[in-house]
Amino acid sequence: LLLLLFRFLLLLLLVCGSAMSSQDEFLASFKEKIAGIRSDLEGLEKGMKKEELVKGFDEIMKQHNQTSKFVTDNTYHLPAYDVRSSQQTLSKLLSEISSKKRKLIPRKKFAFKANKQKVSEKKKAVVESSTVTAEENKPDEDFFGFKDEEGKVLTLSRAELNSADLSLKNLTNCQVFLQGTPGVLHISYLKDCIVVVGPVYRSLLLDHCEGCTFVFACQQLRIHNTTHTDFYIHVTSRAIIEDCNNVEFAPYAWKYDDLEEDFQAAGLDMHLNNWDKVNDFNWLKPHEPSPHWKIKPEEEREFWVGDDIMQLAANSIRNK
Repeated sequence: LLLLLFRFLLLLLLVCGSAMSSQDEFLASFKEKIAGIRSDLEGLEKGMKKEELVKGFDEIMKQHNQTSKFVTDNTYHLPAYDVRSSQQTLSKLLSEISSKKRKLIPRKKFAFKANKQKVSEKKKAVVESSTVTAEENKPDEDFFGFKDEEGKVLTLSRAELNSADLSLKNLTNCQVFLQGTPGVLHISYLKDCIVVVGPVYRSLLLDHCEGCTFVFACQQLRIHNTTHTDFYIHVTSRAIIEDCNNVEFAPYAWKYDDLEEDFQAAGLDMHLNNWDKVNDFNWLKPHEPSPHWKIKPEEEREFWVGDDIMQLAANSIRNK
């Protein structure tokens, strides 16, 4: 009996030692990757040619995406604290990259169209078209996108979007249709909205949403503090949720003529979709399904076809 107990303790020490070694290796490798990205970011300065800056930022974002995938691939082998800390470091670094990119490669000022569509309680639309400038839609210099709107149809075309980093904030009962390929998409504080987006070039961050339907494709997807929401997604890594409840997932559901070209432009593999592989940071039991999310039943799924925005909006209203 003592011999068996000794062997058990020895095996336990070996397993714990192996886990600690693996954890140490991950942290060392992660710090090295982050340091490399920051070093490359510091190397981009004013006075460089625009082509050099664009190429430099593209390479930095490629490294950031690879590091994010490195963290995602190791989620189940690490303590929750290390995973959360790594994700926070990546989010902070992404903000630093976006901020420096705005300073070194400022966007040209232009106007975009917002098709304002008032939706009554009976879900009938009265369409009113108007032009809103980017300056009118954002009080601060760093914001680009839509915010503080209610009961409208909001759109951006390919030319207007053009790989820009975009934000959607504080929208209620709106429909948002974004054509083309956004760079990074930040979504926060949306309620009872439908958001249909072309393939996102890099990552998508979503926080504090309720009662919404989202349709998008991206490399990395992180969802926080969201409830009673449907996600139709194409994601090449694993989607991550935290502090979420009653969220459902289904495959990407917008089909239009130039979809394949947009996937290629965004660098996404159309044949690799992990829509049903979701990491829940609040559920660390790998052999038991999370109670916070589920796959949406096929008979309850919706689809969006074509790129006629007004027709898409009308169909979405009828389906709500």
